[in-house]
Amino acid sequence: MAHKRDFKALEQRRLMGAKLLAKGVPAAEVARQVGVARQTVAAWQRLLEEKGVAGLRCRTLGRPRELSDAQSAELGKLLVQGALAQGFPTELWTLPRVARLIKQRFCVAYSSGHIWHLLRRLGFSCQKPARRAVGGGIETRHSGGVRGLPRNAHGLAARVVDQNDGSTEASARCARAIAS
Repeated sequence: MAHKRDFKALEQRRLMGAKLLAKGVPAAEVARQVGVARQTVAAWQRLLEEKGVAGLRCRTLGRPRELSDAQSAELGKLLVQGALAQGFPTELWTLPRVARLIKQRFCVAYSSGHIWHLLRRLGFSCQKPARRAVGGGIETRHSGGVRGLPRNAHGLAARVVDQNDGSTEASARCARAIAS
């Protein structure tokens, strides 16, 4: 087997082991022939007894998503409507605001770090808000004036910005122009 993550080859190896076990070949010999530990063959035997050959087929990896595809699509629509439409005081989407919206709407709690992954899956990309000097200090401008971003029907470029809680300065990591 060329690569450790070649899932089809791993499945073929499990199925070959199942055939050998069905022929009555001892588990230790099956392990030698297919190149796995005896404990692995014992796990395959348990799966065969409980679920049959289907238990040895490839299955999805990782933790299942808590938001369904329909809920993710609905979240995208809610984000397009804007933060003001969702009851927030400004039009700026922050990761904690998106997390709060998901918690209120879908009863699923995500950390701000995971919100970033969710937004990327929905098609969001990184942007920094424009900055300008105002009154001797630097203020973050939150208007829709980011160049090169697609505009929605109102001519505004909506953005999602990650703000560090407790910090006075916005550190923008994630944003996307939302074109409706």
